[in-house]
Amino acid sequence: MTFPALRVRDEGINERVLPSPEPATKEALRNRGRQRTEALKRFGFLQGRPINPLLAWPKRFGQDGAKRMADDLNHLMQNAGIGYRFKWTLYDSVDELGRYVGKHGYDSILAVLPEGWRKPHRDDSTHEKIKQRIDVPSQCIQYDDTLPEAWVHRPQWEIVQQDQKLARRIQQR
Repeated sequence: MTFPALRVRDEGINERVLPSPEPATKEALRNRGRQRTEALKRFGFLQGRPINPLLAWPKRFGQDGAKRMADDLNHLMQNAGIGYRFKWTLYDSVDELGRYVGKHGYDSILAVLPEGWRKPHRDDSTHEKIKQRIDVPSQCIQYDDTLPEAWVHRPQWEIVQQDQKLARRIQQR
């Protein structure tokens, strides 16, 4: 199997090509992945389009979790060299969220759903309503897949120190 060369951003407005690994060994692919990741961290994506993303958080869960998740997302974006930032809002209903998105010009949504992962799928779930009623790209995550409330006000290093299994799960998601 052959792999294509990759174009990545370099200093200034320059581009650099990461050649196809020959031979395509596991180690060669791993090294190319590291090179691409380093280029992303240092110089950002090759082509970037400005976006205005919104984190939508269920109002009934309060604003602390929304603020923490937005801070964590923005920290990850900054570390990856991505220049846009998430704003956040609380919502009670999908219609309210749709009006907010339209009024403020958001062009993408990461929505935290009030339903948990154990709740059976329904045609009138929040996820389905967002996909059907809001005309911007959206990604949804269930509330019970977010940071547990007990950890919202604690730093990341403390999570790693006290609950490595939780820290690993958070990092993977």
